[in-house]
Amino acid sequence: MEKLVYIIDDDPVYLRFMKEHFKLLGGYSTEIFLFGDDALKKIKEQPPYMVILDNHLQEPNKSGVFYLQQISKVRPRIPVVYITADTD
Repeated sequence: MEKLVYIIDDDPVYLRFMKEHFKLLGGYSTEIFLFGDDALKKIKEQPPYMVILDNHLQEPNKSGVFYLQQISKVRPRIPVVYITADTD
């Protein structure tokens, strides 16, 4: 059975890259999300094996930290890999 991974990022190129990367690894299926709210709704309905979450999202007043907190509230046992291109 494949492990489901959700990828939340506002960069469509990165999303396609990651989707292909997991496909090449084998044993994983992915769902990609440009918007954190869409991912959060899906996490409530169907929890994934893990989430890859970007820090900077193109959503007003909501960052990866916001979604990390929300995911932790609704599904505290899901591992989250938190990514950022920030240098600080």
